[in-house]
Amino acid sequence: RQFPLPLNRHRVRRRYTSRARQPAVASMALEIGMTEMTEIASAGAGAPLVLTIDVGTSSVRAMLFDAAGNPVPEMEAQRQHQMHSTADGGVETDAKELFDRVAGCLDDLLHQVGDQTESIVAVAPTTFWHSLIGVSARGEPVTPVFTWADMRAAAAADALRGEVDAGAVHARTGCVIHPTYWPAKLRWLRHDREFRRASARVR
Repeated sequence: RQFPLPLNRHRVRRRYTSRARQPAVASMALEIGMTEMTEIASAGAGAPLVLTIDVGTSSVRAMLFDAAGNPVPEMEAQRQHQMHSTADGGVETDAKELFDRVAGCLDDLLHQVGDQTESIVAVAPTTFWHSLIGVSARGEPVTPVFTWADMRAAAAADALRGEVDAGAVHARTGCVIHPTYWPAKLRWLRHDREFRRASARVR
């Protein structure tokens, strides 16, 4: 999707909010010169607007926010979905299907927005935690999206703990050795036969 760019004198800054039911994303506010945000907000839910996309494990949701970080009434679209669980601890979703859900959710919201689409000056996306996906050299997905809840890298995490100083890794990166995080998942994928066969087919 293409949206008009803000004027040069405009600059976008992040404004964090804890309003209930808002997407878990830093909403964004437009600051025009030295104008206070309260003055901008008094203009109502007109321009400028920020479109937010929240890709979660149970649904995809898109909303509009005004310059003060307030949700625009009745400007929300949502598409439910469910992660696929496997017997060996996997929690995944199909990459192409997820992309289509996101695109469909955006289409639903933009249909509601109508003529106000030109007032959208920024897009703020967020998604579920450290997911991982394997892609080919052409950028095409060769695996499902492995979510943070996927525990199939448990054995790989155990092996890593025996090879590295887990405390030092945590201190240096902030990442513990755990099946949730990428180091263990990458090691698991390296030895996963199905992933290697898929990679060979599309290389």
